[in-house]
Amino acid sequence: SLLATGNKHKVEKPISETRKMLGEKLFELEESGTTALGPAIVVALGMVQSCPGSKIVLATDGLATTGIGAMDRFPPPDDFYHYLGMFAKDHGITISVIGIRGEEVNLDLLGKLAVASSGEVDIVDPRNITKNFSTILKSTVVATNVTIDVLLRSGLSFVDPESNTISNSKKEKTEKKLNVTHRNVGNAHSDTEITFEYKIHSIGDIFPESDANPSEKSSERKARLPFQVQIRFTKLDGMKYMRVCTMYKKVTSDKYKAAQDLDVSLIGMHSNMHSADLASRGDYEGAIRKTREYQDLLERNSRSSSQKQEFKAWRKSTNPLTKRCQEMLETRSVGPSPTDHLNSRKRNAPSPMEFDGISGHNK
Repeated sequence: SLLATGNKHKVEKPISETRKMLGEKLFELEESGTTALGPAIVVALGMVQSCPGSKIVLATDGLATTGIGAMDRFPPPDDFYHYLGMFAKDHGITISVIGIRGEEVNLDLLGKLAVASSGEVDIVDPRNITKNFSTILKSTVVATNVTIDVLLRSGLSFVDPESNTISNSKKEKTEKKLNVTHRNVGNAHSDTEITFEYKIHSIGDIFPESDANPSEKSSERKARLPFQVQIRFTKLDGMKYMRVCTMYKKVTSDKYKAAQDLDVSLIGMHSNMHSADLASRGDYEGAIRKTREYQDLLERNSRSSSQKQEFKAWRKSTNPLTKRCQEMLETRSVGPSPTDHLNSRKRNAPSPMEFDGISGHNK
């Protein structure tokens, strides 16, 4: 099989030690025939299967037209590229995709490789491709098999349909419940950031009078809330770890005071990832609506000069995503043509990392 073929040619030395030989091999290659992207990715995965932390960078100026994963077939091979991305994720490998601007590159399908494995997707001018390669290679994988559990106390709930509610005790008549959300991150880079959103579910559950500590003033007790994050991960040497971080955060009912500490860049990043995720699942209206909701929130509460500058930069960064979603809605309203399956990019949802200025991968 193709994977076994790659296993026979395992990467045993870093590029820094094999650069000269690789350069010679590269310039010996001659273009011929059609593009076999699918088989090439499978072989590459076989070559680095036993090397967690490895990176595969796929640079292409066209469609995969032959072999497994050929994109000119109907229906498109969505599952194939998603499976390869998940295979990479399970083995601690990231796959990044670089498409050449102006060429017929199907990032809707190829983007699945990067989304699943925590890689990057970009459309570049061929004159700047060296710069983009350097940027991708600078971001190093520091851990694999990363999972995150975030726990909220009773009265708070996640704005996340996949979150769960668990009980502290099954014996008590009145159970104290925690809300938990789970993220399977996979590969984490040195600059990886994950955001979560929560809301108040019940003030009475957050500050129940029965929990009052006689030795603690009510105002002091209500000025902070506990949060816990549990991170499980595997280092590149194979050692498994679990890190638990518990922290009390100050809270306030003063909206003006809260606005003073508003982190516009953080909320903007969360908005971009949330909207891009909705767009990747075909919910273009939801993506536009979510962006506008955050825009109203940030515009209303950005008061300092630095906050206003950050807001202006963030709002500009959302334009490509909003424009792309509007184009997809217009295409959907017209309806697919009989030949749309030849270019699934017209029909499928865009990759969450396809938009210039919008980064859909987890930071």
